[in-house]
Amino acid sequence: MLGLARANLQKADLRNCQVRQGDMYQLPFSDESFDGIVIHQVLHYSEDPADAIAEAGRALRPGGKLVVVDFAPHGLETLRDDHAHRRLGFSDAEVAAWFESAGLTAGKTVTLDGDPLTVCLWSATRAANEDAAADNTDKILKEERG
Repeated sequence: MLGLARANLQKADLRNCQVRQGDMYQLPFSDESFDGIVIHQVLHYSEDPADAIAEAGRALRPGGKLVVVDFAPHGLETLRDDHAHRRLGFSDAEVAAWFESAGLTAGKTVTLDGDPLTVCLWSATRAANEDAAADNTDKILKEERG
């Protein structure tokens, strides 16, 4: 899959994009290394998805965007047995909580309805700077208070 992705990037002449393989819990990159990170169809194999999200958040630059593509909750137990899935999808609330815990601001979820599996695209942004993060916290607190 990485080879195919690299070929597609080259074909599209996207020289500023890279595809890399690494440990999702300990990325081999320094803090604030990337403008964008995509976690595509791997969290359902993860022992601790929250830690993977936190690690991606660490590697994002201020203003950077994380996109997670994975399954909505489902009951296909056969995927555990036949394909080693650890989790049977994720709820919007679950993913939003992981984003918040990682210091990221959740965006709108895009849902691609399917039968039998629905795929979701969850996005989040790292605050552009500490002032923006503080402003976002104030906004959340005001919304919670009504």
